[in-house]
Amino acid sequence: AAPPPQAAAPAAARPPAPSPELNELRERYNLVSIRASTAKSGVESMQQQMSRQGLNLRADIREANTRMDYMLQESMASIRAGDVEGGKRNLQMAERALEQVEKFLGR
Repeated sequence: AAPPPQAAAPAAARPPAPSPELNELRERYNLVSIRASTAKSGVESMQQQMSRQGLNLRADIREANTRMDYMLQESMASIRAGDVEGGKRNLQMAERALEQVEKFLGR
């Protein structure tokens, strides 16, 4: 005997709507990301000016700039995974690095 016909596959289930907390974190990430982009441009400009004079950017500022980028990437990865606490923690670390860069730039 032939096997019974299989029922049509159910329509793809919609993923649950993001929590208000996750939406708020995403908005905060966007604001920090914009500030970081502006700061990064400022650091690059300063680095170019200094290199023309034969000088190097301070190591702590280079490290803060790198840490800021990395922690923003980690924060976005957490947000995409729905990990609100991880996203917040990573975003806070990115903001600390950003504040160090902004202070150096006089902002």
